[in-house]
Amino acid sequence: MPEGKRWCPRCERELELSCFGRNRARGGGGLRAWCRECEAEHKRDERASVAGERLADRVGRAERVKETGLKTCGRCGDEKPVDAFRPRKDSLDGYRNLCRDCEKARAMEPDPEDRERFDRWQQRKDDFELLVERVRRKLVNDGIVEE
Repeated sequence: MPEGKRWCPRCERELELSCFGRNRARGGGGLRAWCRECEAEHKRDERASVAGERLADRVGRAERVKETGLKTCGRCGDEKPVDAFRPRKDSLDGYRNLCRDCEKARAMEPDPEDRERFDRWQQRKDDFELLVERVRRKLVNDGIVEE
């Protein structure tokens, strides 16, 4: 093998070393076994395969819902008849992910952000009331206003 060249076993070509990515597991000077093009192609194929499997799984679940008339709630995990779910046009099976009971329970739960926002407001309100009381006492002590 000529100096500055390396063999890619996937595409079976002899390429410049700059065509190979670094392999951090092999230390400072280590290079990946495949060239950058082959690595990219492999990752694309892998992502497409995983996406295809996910879609097939989703379609299979949607078909089961249509066949059996039962759907599993994404929150409580109970299998319920489809009339326990609200409709959703853009869903594969035509229904929302949560049953009506879980949607209602989630709507009733306080939002942690709301609680934090209320606490900050309450602290500012308390600070303001304290400031007003101090100013009032100072005005009374100076004889500017009467109690």
